Amino acid sequence: MINTHRYNLNDQDLIAACLEQFTTQGVCVLPDFLTLKAVEILRQQSDALAPCASRSASRATPYLGPADETFPVGHLRNTIAQSSVEVVAYDQFAHDDGLRTLYEWDSILDFIRQCLGLNELFRYADPFGALNLAIMRAGDSLGWHFDMTDFVVSIAIQSSLSGGHFENAKQIRNAGQPNYETIQKVMNE
Repeated sequence: MINTHRYNLNDQDLIAACLEQFTTQGVCVLPDFLTLKAVEILRQQSDALAPCASRSASRATPYLGPADETFPVGHLRNTIAQSSVEVVAYDQFAHDDGLRTLYEWDSILDFIRQCLGLNELFRYADPFGALNLAIMRAGDSLGWHFDMTDFVVSIAIQSSLSGGHFENAKQIRNAGQPNYETIQKVMNE
């Protein structure tokens, strides 16, 4: 499934470049990581799973929580965005499904671990959330937000006909510096 002509999972130079990109940019993008054949198989399997999806709609701040009315109107902590998407949970994937196979493959886990510069990395034990397939239909959106985890691995299986732009604001905040002014500028762009 992996485009090994471009990505050797044991290549220490590649791993170092991924770690550098993640450290300096807050994201590591690997274009054409999967072969075209693998992407097509994953698309077909995902299309077959789509009828099992559950709709998830939420209204939350960029911090994925409710509005905090102790902040003034218009403040990020008091700004609500609508998100809607359909989701297929981990327990709905067949054991031989391509996405599940990738998720459960030890070589991928070790590659990601090294690219993050970690000594240990474990799979998420949640029987529903460990792996998910997000399906976006016409009118669906995913509001600008901060992920609630240290990292996320995403595989784009199919591009949207319009929209669907991925944005990353590198290292825009930390626990000691919420940096509201800069975050507001990013959201207004």
